[in-house]
Amino acid sequence: MFIILYYVEKYLMIHKFAYKQYFKVLSVLFVVALMVFIIPTITWYIMNGSTQAFKRYIEGIIPIAFMLLPCTIENLGILRYMYIYICIFVNLLVSIAETVHLYLYSCTISMAAIESVFATNLSETQSFFESYYDINVSLLILLNVVVFLLALKILLRITPVKCNIFLWGIIMLSIGCLLAYGPRYLMNRKDVNAFEFLPAYRNYRQARDYFANVEKIKALSNIDIKKNISYTVNGDEDFTLIYVIGESANRKHQGIYGYTRNTTPFISNEKNKLVFSKAYSPASYTSLSHKKMLTLDTKNQVPLIGLLKEIGCETWWISGQSLYNNSTPLLFLADHVMSLNDKHGEDKYYDQELVPYVIEAVKNTKEKKAIFVNLRGSHFRYSALYPADRKVFNDSKGIDSVYATKKQVIDIINDYDNTIIYTDSVLSNIARQLPKDKPVVMIYLSDHGQDAYDVDNRAAHSATRNIGYEIPFWIWYNDKFLEWRMSNIEKWKTYGNRRFCSDALGFIVCDLLDISVRDGNVYRSPLNDAYKEYPINLPEK
Repeated sequence: MFIILYYVEKYLMIHKFAYKQYFKVLSVLFVVALMVFIIPTITWYIMNGSTQAFKRYIEGIIPIAFMLLPCTIENLGILRYMYIYICIFVNLLVSIAETVHLYLYSCTISMAAIESVFATNLSETQSFFESYYDINVSLLILLNVVVFLLALKILLRITPVKCNIFLWGIIMLSIGCLLAYGPRYLMNRKDVNAFEFLPAYRNYRQARDYFANVEKIKALSNIDIKKNISYTVNGDEDFTLIYVIGESANRKHQGIYGYTRNTTPFISNEKNKLVFSKAYSPASYTSLSHKKMLTLDTKNQVPLIGLLKEIGCETWWISGQSLYNNSTPLLFLADHVMSLNDKHGEDKYYDQELVPYVIEAVKNTKEKKAIFVNLRGSHFRYSALYPADRKVFNDSKGIDSVYATKKQVIDIINDYDNTIIYTDSVLSNIARQLPKDKPVVMIYLSDHGQDAYDVDNRAAHSATRNIGYEIPFWIWYNDKFLEWRMSNIEKWKTYGNRRFCSDALGFIVCDLLDISVRDGNVYRSPLNDAYKEYPINLPEK
């Protein structure tokens, strides 16, 4: 580095470099750098009052200025103009995305947002805009456009500087290395570089990590089960396991957990059940939650569907959501896979339409069956997830949200609660048609939580609040299953307050079906004799 600086200084002395001109240009660059992400920063501060917004803003000024340096080089000719327009366009898109996300969710773009972009179909996108788009979003977009048009005008009017391109390349490389590696040593963190403070780079990295995670999930499909998990099936009982994954349902709106509205009449009135009051999802978005719920955390994570097939189960994946969204490739391990979304081409249907497919699978002559059911549940837009004639809640009675002072908010909460009671009716419809002469057990949980005006003034996923991770979790079983697992069930009924994460689902299934696993984190299962409480990664401690 010192050698490079020596030759740079020597070159500048020989060629009488125009210091004043270039310092003037650099000062203009810093002005533009200050402009680039000012709107997202102010939005962030207004939405949550955090000074972290300005800290991140200040940290990003130097990397942004570095990114803009090529805009000042005359030798680049037409490439300079192309670079200016590309820089402005890309950063404008990022700034708009960050601003709108901060306005809607009070946090910067997260992995959950990246997953939503790649896993959401056209109909869900339309529902999103119908539910959340308002005049403020338009104004924020307009403000960003105005600021970036002004920045573009300033960059185009800069008087560029002539310099040796080779030398300039060395300078750029040196500064880039300093920004990339300097903070790692100054902050003693190997995962940090100055470019992390650039929203464009940060979002690119999260998208890269998302696709890397998808590839890791796909790789699990090829694992040799016997080589990667040690287990014993303690008996040869026939059974039917029904594993229902809800969508965006939080505990707070469930009558069985004490909600003032009776949103869960079916499961609340059943006697054959295990209810857990401290279950959490491993993520606030679907893809990671599915991946963790559908694998057993052993030395080389084992897919649950693969293990069930290995012990002789016929397996089904029956879904109300799209299969082809890159987020749940593990589902294709099932022997039978179907989706109403992909069957109809659009999501103009309700979860009740899944029931006949579930019952058809239950009636299959195979002795051991595992049926995974993925509901549309309580995803936004809530009003589209239940039939109009099934609307139960239509006023403010029973609503305890401090934000329910406007009719629009009351209507949204009512729609959310109507999706919860509708899901309960779907589960009731399944349970009423299950055989009574063979052991049947049905697990219900949500992939993650949802903030329906419970904590913040919004109805959306929540990566920054515990409400986004707090999920309902219960197990229903018929009398034959009770006979089979009687001694264990009496003990399990006392475990309802055990705290756990739904990434333990694989081990919970093994405990239910009397499969002894001899490695992995079996202690995470609240049903296991080896259970011990463990840390759960939640945003609010």
